[in-house]
Amino acid sequence: MEKYKVLVVDDEPLIRSLLDKYFKTDDRFEVDLKEDGSFIMKGALTSKYDLIVFDVLMPNVNGIELLQNIIAKNPGIKTLAITGMANEGLLRQIMTLGCLGVLKKHIKKKEFMDAVYKAMKLQPKE
Repeated sequence: MEKYKVLVVDDEPLIRSLLDKYFKTDDRFEVDLKEDGSFIMKGALTSKYDLIVFDVLMPNVNGIELLQNIIAKNPGIKTLAITGMANEGLLRQIMTLGCLGVLKKHIKKKEFMDAVYKAMKLQPKE
């Protein structure tokens, strides 16, 4: 069975833990967790990811900077944004950069996994 490698970047431990738990309901996913986007400023991603889920508003490196750097270094990578309070202009900018979707926190499991399946063009796990 093919495994899909996912990176979740969020400064809130509770959100990282929740999304990790959601992904673990489908054994096709392997998840790495990061607490902020500063790693991307040090160079290319150390692993090849199929999907990156990132928070829009984080300290150190915000979601826009993270997305711009990820796309510049990894063209074609699939991304989903999550946010608790980003404004409409910021969300439009994220979508213009090529992000496949923006989900509002507090994210329900079905809504989140449906967005993941859509981004990855996968059928939901039965």
